[in-house]
Amino acid sequence: MDESTVSAGVVVVRPASAGAAVSPSSSSPSSPASPAKGNTLLQRQVSRALEMIELYDDATLPGEQSAMVGGLSSASAPTAAHVPYRALKNVKKCPKTIFQISPNAVKRKRSHSMSSITNADHVNVESFRASIELAEKHVLMRKRNNTGSVKKPRDGRVTPSKRCSTKAKEKKREKHDVIENALKKFHADQLEQDARCFEFTSICHSGTPSNVNDSATASSTSMCSSAERRDDAASKMRVQVGVAFAQGARAYMEDRFSVVDRLIDDLDDPDCSPSLLAVYDGHNGAMAAEYATTRFKELLGTDEFLRDVSVRTRHEKLSDDDIEKIQMIMCEAFIVVDDEILELTMNIGKRDGSTVLLGLLIGGKLFVANLGDSRGVWSKADDEVVRVSVDHKPDLDEETKRVEEAGGKVIYSGCWRVAHDEIPLRLAISRSLGDHPLKTNLPLSCSAPLVSVTPDIQILDAGGADEFLVFASDGLWDRLSDEDAAQLVKEKLKEFKASAPVSGGSTTKEALQFAADALVESALQKRSMDNITAMVISWAANTEAFSADEVTDA
Repeated sequence: MDESTVSAGVVVVRPASAGAAVSPSSSSPSSPASPAKGNTLLQRQVSRALEMIELYDDATLPGEQSAMVGGLSSASAPTAAHVPYRALKNVKKCPKTIFQISPNAVKRKRSHSMSSITNADHVNVESFRASIELAEKHVLMRKRNNTGSVKKPRDGRVTPSKRCSTKAKEKKREKHDVIENALKKFHADQLEQDARCFEFTSICHSGTPSNVNDSATASSTSMCSSAERRDDAASKMRVQVGVAFAQGARAYMEDRFSVVDRLIDDLDDPDCSPSLLAVYDGHNGAMAAEYATTRFKELLGTDEFLRDVSVRTRHEKLSDDDIEKIQMIMCEAFIVVDDEILELTMNIGKRDGSTVLLGLLIGGKLFVANLGDSRGVWSKADDEVVRVSVDHKPDLDEETKRVEEAGGKVIYSGCWRVAHDEIPLRLAISRSLGDHPLKTNLPLSCSAPLVSVTPDIQILDAGGADEFLVFASDGLWDRLSDEDAAQLVKEKLKEFKASAPVSGGSTTKEALQFAADALVESALQKRSMDNITAMVISWAANTEAFSADEVTDA
């Protein structure tokens, strides 16, 4: 009886006698034997599979070396010695006979025609064809391995895919090291730097608006008149500020901040003076941010109208005309500072620019003006979180429209940017100080500066208890949402109060700095690579008010 085996598509047939024909089925002795017809379709497939196998290993099959494969002599067909050893592990028993399959089987896909063979075993034939496919896959895999595109070759060279994976891991490791170093530097700076917390008093007004020119009733006593004046008179509120900053992974620190408690320092009552709170995020250098830090203080501190209205806030609230005039003064200050920065940077051949987030506290009102993406967030007493600034991103509809009408365009290059084909500067914000290539000496196709210097201004009523503001550069907001930042500040204030009972349960300036430090540290831990500056501002109205005599004298 003939015996045959298959190893990854290699069929070895041991004939009972030399030159004997292969019987159709050993399990059906009564069926007549089919004559050999040369290379049938299946035999040709076997031959092609055998020819594809290359000499990789020296392993051999046990047993005889002479073989008859698909009707081929051992001289013309590869022997078992040529079969890879790894392929022999997947040996599947082949049917003990090789069946003839009509060529029409190809057209009928896997519906084999067995009409010429009596009692054909379909399962065995399917197993035999599967073995051929296994051999072909094995050969293709060995060829791919030989090119070094899948696995590491035997010579030890690193394949391209392995090399890319290694570079990605190295880059990730380097980034992790940079963040760790930034955190260590931040913690070291906390120990070395002076306290960055501030506390001062300012004017605020409580109650409903009233007109000081209204006449009192005839029956009012002097005490009632004094009480009415006391209601109209200003009270004092305590303002506390905590600041934290970190250079992060950047080579330079381009963020700046300013806290000016007495913007006008020669008033009779210093508490009537306006206060200035600001965060600046410089780019392409720190010159613009540094210049703005001092220049806004000079411009606003010497304005005559602000001086006059500061004195009046001692005994009256700001009128609508006052509020409108203050906004105009702030806009004019932005224009002046921008013009001076443009001239300065052009003269020295630099392209510095900066965002601005500026709060002017006067008469119990906080005027928040901003350019760029430095953001202010207000956490109210009812746990509502309100954004008090506008992120001036180029992809905002109104910003995109303004840029395109001016002759520029908004493109995406890592992020949305203001650009022009003839200008070698692409800016990720649509409003800023400086950045002269996008504002001056523009191409003829531009009808206006592509980057604006007109700030958005929000007006808040200061003096509410359990309220605080967070001013920060985009290094913080790239990693923390408004709600996350507000919640973190609340948690840290509670934590500080619990650990420092000497404060009597009230918020202190040290607690605000503790919260600001936590904001910066959280952003660093979340892999912020930018400069980070965070300012936490809190206020609370005091029961102390100006006396009736002081109001009368004024």
